[in-house]
Amino acid sequence: MTIQKQINECTVLVTGGTSGSGLATAMAFAKAGAPRIALIGRDFGRGEEAREKVGNEGASTSFHSADVRSQSEVETAIDAAVAIHGPIDILINCAGVGGHYAPLPFIDQDPAYFPDVCATSFFGILYACRAVLPMMRNAGFGVIVNTGSDAGKVPTPGETVIGGMMAAVAMFSRCLAMEAARFNVRVHALSPSIVQNTRSYDMVMEQAFSEKLFRKAERRAQLGIVQPEDLAAVALFLASPEAARLTGQVISVNGGISAG
Repeated sequence: MTIQKQINECTVLVTGGTSGSGLATAMAFAKAGAPRIALIGRDFGRGEEAREKVGNEGASTSFHSADVRSQSEVETAIDAAVAIHGPIDILINCAGVGGHYAPLPFIDQDPAYFPDVCATSFFGILYACRAVLPMMRNAGFGVIVNTGSDAGKVPTPGETVIGGMMAAVAMFSRCLAMEAARFNVRVHALSPSIVQNTRSYDMVMEQAFSEKLFRKAERRAQLGIVQPEDLAAVALFLASPEAARLTGQVISVNGGISAG
C-alpha cells in the first residue's frame, strides 16, 4: 500500500523561501498545518525575517543560507535542515527563477551572464532534487514542486536563454516524475508568466525592453495578474493527498495570458 501523508505530517523545504513566491508558499504550508518548515535563501537578514514570519504561524521553522548555484552550499544547507527537522517530505523549489536578469534580445546579451542564468534557474533545482530524492525514496513518500516559467512553453523575444532553461525545468520535472513514481514520489513544475509583488517583477519593470514586453503580457491576463499566493495555493494542492494520483504535470499559472 502506498504511503500518503497529510500536510500536517510533513517536513517542508522551500528554496528561495525568503521572499516573493517562496515566502508565500512557506506561509501557505504553515497555515495549512505543516509542523516543520526549512527555508533556504542567500540573504541572511531576509532569511531571519522570513523564519520569524513563518514561525508565527505555528511551524517549527529554520533558515539556512545558501547560494543555489553551488552544489556544496545546497547540500550543506539541506543537511543542516535535516539535522533539525528530520527527512524532507516536500521540496518546493522557488529560488532564482531566471537568474536576476531581465529579458533582452539574444544579440544584446552578454555571454558572460549565460552560466549564471543557467546555474541559478536550472542547476539549483537539480542540486536540491538530487539531495532530497534519496531520503524520499527511503521513506517511500515525497513530493517535489519545481518552479519554472511559461518562457519554456511560449517562444518570447528576449527570453531565448531563460526560455531554454525553463523548458529544461519542465522536461526534467516530467522525466524525474517517471523515474520517481516507483518510490511513491510525485514531481511537478509550476509555470508562471509574470508574478506581481516579487523581486523579479520589479526587476523586469525597471528595464525598457522587458517592461514593454510584460506590460503587453499584463493586458492579456484576463483573469487577473498572478500574485505569489496563487502559486502557493497550487503548490499546496499538488503536495496534498488530494493530488495523490497526479505526477509529471507542468501547470501554467498565468491569469489567462496563454494556454497550453
